[in-house]
Amino acid sequence: MGIMDAIMGDEIDRDAYVNYQTLLYAVQREMFCQDTGAILDVRRAVLSTVRLPDGAAVALIRTDEAFDRVGGVDLVKATADHFGGTYEVIDGRDFTADGKLRAAARKRITAAQA
Repeated sequence: MGIMDAIMGDEIDRDAYVNYQTLLYAVQREMFCQDTGAILDVRRAVLSTVRLPDGAAVALIRTDEAFDRVGGVDLVKATADHFGGTYEVIDGRDFTADGKLRAAARKRITAAQA
């Protein structure tokens, strides 16, 4: 997805573009899974961020397998809840090879917003 697709699209498209670019940057910057040391691929990487009430944030980038093995979204949510913070998970599996949001991910996001 290009910037023009995001601009011409709806709010979900714009958020998806920003999320994909954020994930791509994290993969390029870190290069290796923080758990396993495996080389990261944006199509299978997962970036999880927990923001604490004091403004501090902790972000981890992992392969999809490592993320699922440690507990996935449930662990990130539980961690955020424990510290009274918020969380965000950007999963590379939600995007096509060109950065567009997959239909299943769009449906899940639309349902969550309703």
